Amino acid sequence: MPILRRILMVFLVLAAASPSFAAGPSLLFDPATKEGVFVIANTSTRLMDVAGEAQTLAAALNHSAFNTANALGPWLGGLAIAAGYGWTSTGWVGTGLALAGFLIWVVALLDQRARAAR
Repeated sequence: MPILRRILMVFLVLAAASPSFAAGPSLLFDPATKEGVFVIANTSTRLMDVAGEAQTLAAALNHSAFNTANALGPWLGGLAIAAGYGWTSTGWVGTGLALAGFLIWVVALLDQRARAAR
């Protein structure tokens, strides 16, 4: 959970600071952007732990989800740029996608707790 907040904050700061010539590039060196790499390994390990006998399917779906995200983000960012919002709009697109991912996580958590209560 803390990593999600930090990544979301990086996107918010990127969106707000990207018009500044000095502040925008400095975000490339923010440690929170590098922590996103560890999310992939942790997610894969967690999936292998809970997948039981369907580890191959879990791994394939995990990679498919990351590949979908790798295509969806740039496509939506490109749409924002093509619509005339400029290069800085990609930070807001990233923030929206991070919020959408966070909401999906909240719904999954609530569903898991509801199933455990039954």
